[in-house]
Amino acid sequence: MEKVVGIFKLYEVDALTRWRDAHRMVLESEAWREDKELSQLPQLDILLAFEDYSKIKSGEYETTVKIAEMARMQKNRLAREAFRVSCHR
Repeated sequence: MEKVVGIFKLYEVDALTRWRDAHRMVLESEAWREDKELSQLPQLDILLAFEDYSKIKSGEYETTVKIAEMARMQKNRLAREAFRVSCHR
């Protein structure tokens, strides 16, 4: 399973990567072709590894989006406050 996750990391699988694409990346990888043990891994195990990895990446993605949204909201709030101050002068 660690080897499969290593392939996901190598090909930069992220929260938006679909199973079909991640699966193709694994099957086309050099590691898959060269490692007998890896190439005999059941497809279900690859899917389970992808699901776990995808959950982690989804959490990271959601955190990044939330931080960006909070920064945008703060920037807008500061712009509104600056506008109000300039109007009252």
